[in-house]
Amino acid sequence: GFFLPRIAPHVTHAVTIRFISIAAIIVTAALVRYARGIQERLAEQTARAEAAERVKTEVFTALSEEMRNPLQAMVGLSEVMIAGCRPDQREPLKQVQGGSKRLLATIENLIDLTYLNERAFATETVDVTHMIREVADANRQMASDRQISVELELPGPALTAQADPWALRRILDNLLANAVKFSPAGSTVELVAERRTASVALLVRDAGIGMSADILRRLGEPFFQDLNGLPAAGTGTGLALSRRLARAMGANLAFDSELGCGTTAILQLPAYASR
Repeated sequence: GFFLPRIAPHVTHAVTIRFISIAAIIVTAALVRYARGIQERLAEQTARAEAAERVKTEVFTALSEEMRNPLQAMVGLSEVMIAGCRPDQREPLKQVQGGSKRLLATIENLIDLTYLNERAFATETVDVTHMIREVADANRQMASDRQISVELELPGPALTAQADPWALRRILDNLLANAVKFSPAGSTVELVAERRTASVALLVRDAGIGMSADILRRLGEPFFQDLNGLPAAGTGTGLALSRRLARAMGANLAFDSELGCGTTAILQLPAYASR
């Protein structure tokens, strides 16, 4: 210690610890600042994405509304023209009417899918046998045009379940429309209601082309409709909407099918209100 002061070991240790602590504080502050910058950039990008999504939804909804109104007019006008047309004009007019109805149904499904997250669902006790009869009556003409009969298999007394009435009607309409669409002329589509232990099962059974296991796994994805390589008459939005509606009201929608053996759609609804 003649030229330099001698520092005790415990002092050296204390100084080292202090420097390490200061360095750790500086590094932590830098990391916090960096993380805060990332969060701010993410928040800005999220806000931009949400704004773009809102604009896209508004534009899509406006276009859909502009398309829906003339399509409704076309459907109504074609019905009037078919009632008073010549026999040779009936088939072309029916094709125009059928195409207009399919496009109108697709647009309505897309609009419902767009606003599905904003819709409030309220389950209540619904007479499902009465609703099935209403759905069958509303779609008999469409089935008759394709030479397909619709038969009901319902229990004797009124059968009730817990469901959102609007959602249940949309699901049954979509399931019946799909069953008719992919059934051969001269076949039968069945609407069945069954009482089970703690639930009510509604079945839509057809004798159509059926589906493979690979297709069943993807069934319900929007814009997916590749039924065994056959020309797809639609966009798959009906089944996508139906599955989301079923989940939203606490129900389950499943499909049982084999190639060439038809398809059965099974909608299972709670029989009693949950406490």
